[in-house]
Amino acid sequence: MIVLSDIMPMIVNAAPQFEPELMEFRKSWSDDGPGIYNEINEVVSFLICAYNRGDKQCVYRLLVLAERFLTEGDDDVKGITTLGFLETLQNQSSWQPYGSAVFVPSLGPKSKDAWTAIERQLAGSKSLADIIRKETGSTMQSVDASDSSLDIQNIDDPELLKIARGLYRKA
Repeated sequence: MIVLSDIMPMIVNAAPQFEPELMEFRKSWSDDGPGIYNEINEVVSFLICAYNRGDKQCVYRLLVLAERFLTEGDDDVKGITTLGFLETLQNQSSWQPYGSAVFVPSLGPKSKDAWTAIERQLAGSKSLADIIRKETGSTMQSVDASDSSLDIQNIDDPELLKIARGLYRKA
């Protein structure tokens, strides 16, 4: 069974060219490290860059690995794969001209099921926070990524832009 501590070594094994980026990313954090969700956000950013430069084999290897995580992983691994990897891939790729649908043909059956479930759950929402607000009846105001007061497109800091695009879908 695959456990959380197996995820990053398996990702680096599938995409060795990601390792220097991961090491540099980890250096920018405190002694506790960035945590698995932040690291997975980096993996998704790397995957999108790989797609943009035409490295379809790297993209395919990472998507096959996601399927393996959903098939062989414990509940924590399945959760990080669904909410950390697949949802973030949908969010980040929604900001690309090609959108998120380009990744669907390369998904395995469990990944496709999770992908579809995420899309259904997020229908009409911009983020997971919107769904939590709906389910809990919270009256806190939602931040709309398309709202002119939140202009994600004009964020200058590349790290902050990466985080924002991982959290919000483009309308």
